[in-house]
Order: sequence, then C-alpha cells, then structure tokens
Amino acid sequence: MPNGLECELSEPAPQAPVWVGRGRLECDFGTVHLGPLWDPRPLPRFTVSTHPGLPSWSLESLVGKGPGLTPLGDDVVAGYLGACALFGGGCVAGAELVASLATQTTSLSGTLLQLAASGQLPEVAHRLLEDGDAGPILSWGATSGSGFLAGLGLRGAPSGSSAGQRLHLLLPLDPPRHLTVEIRELSIRHFGV
Repeated sequence: MPNGLECELSEPAPQAPVWVGRGRLECDFGTVHLGPLWDPRPLPRFTVSTHPGLPSWSLESLVGKGPGLTPLGDDVVAGYLGACALFGGGCVAGAELVASLATQTTSLSGTLLQLAASGQLPEVAHRLLEDGDAGPILSWGATSGSGFLAGLGLRGAPSGSSAGQRLHLLLPLDPPRHLTVEIRELSIRHFGV
C-alpha cells in the first residue's frame, strides 16, 4: 500500500508499545531501520478503459458502499482518482471533492482516496499500469482489486492506445454492476518521447 511499511518483524501484540522516529520503528520483536524507498506513484505504460464509463457512475454515491474492509465503492473511486492524477484530462476530481469523499467513509479508505488523488497507488496497480499484468490486482482482497481496476478505467483510455486484453467483471454493489475493462499499452507518444 502507498501508506504501508513492509518488514520482516512479527506482528506485535495488540496494545504493545511501538516507537517510531529517527529513521526507525521499534517494538518488542526488534527494530526496522530505513531501507530502500519505493515510489508509490507508478510510471504507466498501460491504461484501462471501463465500459460502461463514467456517465453511468456517481462518485459521491459510491463512497462507503459495498463489501470489504475498504468498501468496494471506495476502491472504484480510488482507482478513478488515481487515473485522474496519473493521466489528467477531463477528470471530475478536485481537492474539495476528495476531502469531502474522505470524510464519508472509514479512515483507512479516506487515506487511500487522498493518496490515490495524488497518484500514489497500491503495488498491484503498479504491476497493472507498468507491466500490463492484471493477475495481481484481480487477486487483491475479496473485491478491492476488481473495484480499483474498474475505477482506473472510468477515466477512459487515451486515444492512440493499442488494442489489448478485455476482461468481464461483476461488482457486487447494489445494484450489481456488470462491466468490461480493456487493458491497453500506451502508444509511444504518451511516454513523453
């Protein structure tokens, strides 16, 4: 996750003391020192297009809705916000909207929405956008990956993208959403060359 810390320490017991500062995290099981940094903002070589597209969705009505630790609707919105931050062009998200959406859901989801709005995405989204590999995102959580994938495509693929793979998804929202996503490699002109 863009707001996570990966280490090899065992999970401390609930309510166990943890100290953070001076470039380290310390608990009863050991110390984690600052290691290699990971850039949570991917460098996309692939893009996603979701059908039906944005006109059939309302971002505000999705937040906090659906199953999951991060509600499925939040995952869709986070994907959309991430695509807006990475690709720009006609997105309906501003700082006020993101702040408002973040207050309408869990604190974890609110944080992920704000991170996505600045282009900071989970590692599984990097695999999709950088390598075109949909496997990791589709196996992420019970519904999070499918929701995030659908949201990434709500912005639509830039023109000039090559044909790619097509996937059919069913999002268990109320009502359920049947949709198709297309994953396409970006043309050379989208790489800033």
